Amino acid sequence: MSDNRQEKRFIDNICKIGTPECAIFSAVIAMVLALLYLSIGFWNTVLVAILMGVGAFLGGVKDKKQWIKNLLNRVVPDHKTVPYREQNPEILKAVREATGKAAEAEEAAFQASDESEQDE
Repeated sequence: MSDNRQEKRFIDNICKIGTPECAIFSAVIAMVLALLYLSIGFWNTVLVAILMGVGAFLGGVKDKKQWIKNLLNRVVPDHKTVPYREQNPEILKAVREATGKAAEAEEAAFQASDESEQDE
């Protein structure tokens, strides 16, 4: 029984950063990647790593659809769009006034430029 506890503790420590077990495990992984890089090249090593990741995903995730949905929701969150008629009337009024004033100023500038061209 104590053998099982030691094995479980060893396996748990492999994933804890800062433990000697994790350092050894990381060094072994780095050595394997280095050997793959030297023997088969960079892109082939990248392909092997991607395929290993896909295999780990397929074998390790139970509800793959939900996992992908959660990932997509974190990357691209849903945005609630508000129909025009449901927007705050005070904001709409302020926007209308601002655009109206801007349009009036633009029209006045256009007329002034036309008048200055006619004077020349």
